[in-house]
Parts: sequence; C-alpha cells; structure tokens
Amino acid sequence: MTNDHADPSSRVDDETRSQSSLQGNYLRALLELPLLKAVSRLATEGDFDQSALREELRAVCAEAKRSGVRAEQVLIAVKEIWDALPVAREIARNEKGKPFINAVVTMTLDEYYESPHPRS
Repeated sequence: MTNDHADPSSRVDDETRSQSSLQGNYLRALLELPLLKAVSRLATEGDFDQSALREELRAVCAEAKRSGVRAEQVLIAVKEIWDALPVAREIARNEKGKPFINAVVTMTLDEYYESPHPRS
C-alpha cells in the first residue's frame, strides 16, 4: 500500500539530495580534465601551468556559482578528483603533492569568491 500523503519535507529532502548529487557529478566532470592536465604535467615536468589552471578554475567556479553550488562543494569535488587520480596518489607520496593540492585549493577559493555573482 502506498502512502499518498507522504511527508512533503521528505520529498523535498530527496529532491535536494538528488539535485546535489547531479550538481556534484556535473562539477566533477568540469573539474576533472583541468586537474588531470595539471597533475600529469606536474608528474612529468615537475611543474604545472598555474595561469592555465587558474583560468579553467575561474570558468568552473563561475559556472558553479550560476548553478547554486557552494564553495565547499567545489572543494569537495577537487579533493575527490585528487584522491581518484592514480598519478595524484603517486605525487602525494613525494614532496610535490602537498604544495600542489594546497595551491589548487587556494586557487579554487580565490576564483570562486572573485568570480561574478549570479544575477537574480
């Protein structure tokens, strides 16, 4: 037997979780390639193009803000991608890993808070 009078707040919670999951997946898709390029370059050349990564993060953060994604969600996506990349796990074992991820987190926050606010 179905309950046609289910608690509306539980439906809202379900919709919010679903929307959050979609936003998270979309966000990860936007962030994955720029982070992979930067990490791969760091692994092969010992450095990465900070200005190119910053430009890509700026675009992702502007899109995130337009979509109502909070800064914390963007950072979670960055860290999840970092943890999922085999080359990043290898870099994390040496001295380059921590400064790299710290730089990416700082750039992400800078670009998120400096990108234009969405218009109402």
